[in-house]
Amino acid sequence: MTTLQLEVFEAFRSIDVPEDKAAKAAAALSASLARVEDTADKGFSKRDADIDAIRKDVGSIMLDVVAIKGEQATVRWMLGFVLAGIVTLIFKAFLR
Repeated sequence: MTTLQLEVFEAFRSIDVPEDKAAKAAAALSASLARVEDTADKGFSKRDADIDAIRKDVGSIMLDVVAIKGEQATVRWMLGFVLAGIVTLIFKAFLR
């Protein structure tokens, strides 16, 4: 028996559970704990893969944002020239 099984077995025996039932319960608890540990290990590797995928997505989004900012700067300059032209036409119309 492992240390955990032995401790569980002794705990059951201290409350007057028959030996065969205490041994079966300790073995079942040990098997359940092993399954939980295996599942937890798989969960961490899946979580790490999810984090890597999220990092890739964030990286591509950042590249898209940089491209949009570049286009936005061009649109601002174009808007500035159009507004300057409109203001020039308005002054020209009122100053004649």
